[in-house]
Amino acid sequence: MKKSIFILALAAATAACNNSGRQQEEATEEITQADTIEAIVVPPDIFDKEWKLTGLNGQAIVLDTSFNAEPHLLFDKVNNRVIGNAGCNGFGANLERIGDTGIVISDIAATEMACPNLEIEQQFIEVLRKVTSYRIEGNTLTLTSENNEASAQLEKRN
Repeated sequence: MKKSIFILALAAATAACNNSGRQQEEATEEITQADTIEAIVVPPDIFDKEWKLTGLNGQAIVLDTSFNAEPHLLFDKVNNRVIGNAGCNGFGANLERIGDTGIVISDIAATEMACPNLEIEQQFIEVLRKVTSYRIEGNTLTLTSENNEASAQLEKRN
């Protein structure tokens, strides 16, 4: 009888140890999965939103109010394009994405109307040609150049 009780006690202890080991493994696996989920950082999304130009090279833009066009752009993710208005003329360009927040805007083509805001338009197009990356803070998109200087500031339109 003592042997039977001893064998049953040993079996119960072994089962308990195995069970707690499994529970500990499962808990560790859950923590690892949670850490992995938290570690995944999704870069801010610039695509399929309209962005209104508010500043160039650290200066707020001042538009001629007699002309109703506002400089803005839209990043088209599907076609890898940028389209918008530079302040007077509409434009389109190719977009190349590099990594999470790197972009290159190339082959900019624009209409050629003469109207107010041409100085801002020329500066805006020149900035777009030099853009290498972006960052988003709240509703503000900042386009930066190769030396990581803020070149253009844009606000998301609702």
